[in-house]
Parts: sequence; C-alpha cells; structure tokens
Amino acid sequence: KIPQIPHIIFPNQSRREVLLKLKRRGMNVPQLSIGNGHMGFWSALDKIYPQALHQRCWVHKTANILNSLPKTSQL
Repeated sequence: KIPQIPHIIFPNQSRREVLLKLKRRGMNVPQLSIGNGHMGFWSALDKIYPQALHQRCWVHKTANILNSLPKTSQL
C-alpha cells in the first residue's frame, strides 16, 4: 500500500508542521512525492525530507498547458 499525505491542510497548520508531525510518527523518507506544483509543499518537503524525489502531477500539468491555449485549440 502506498501511503498518502492528505492534501487538506487546516488553516492553522502549515505544510511543514504536517510533515514534521508525520516524521515524528515514524514516516520514512518518501521515495517519490507527487503534487500539483504548490511551492509551499515542495519547499517544506525539501527541508524535512531532502532525499525525497518530486514529480509534478501530470493531470494538473496537462490542464495548465491546455488552459494556456486558445479555446478553439483545446480538445
């Protein structure tokens, strides 16, 4: 089973705090972290788990590219 970090962050809890709490609870270094490109998450991940690899979510990446095209060129 692949563990997942919930993408919902409570307003009074930073991404860094969530990762620190998971680390204290025994979460190992993620082999691969997939996200939507939110810089706050990547920055926190680099500080808490610098060995973790990053990958941009292809669904979000593709949607961003399509959104930059004229509507007549979008599928």
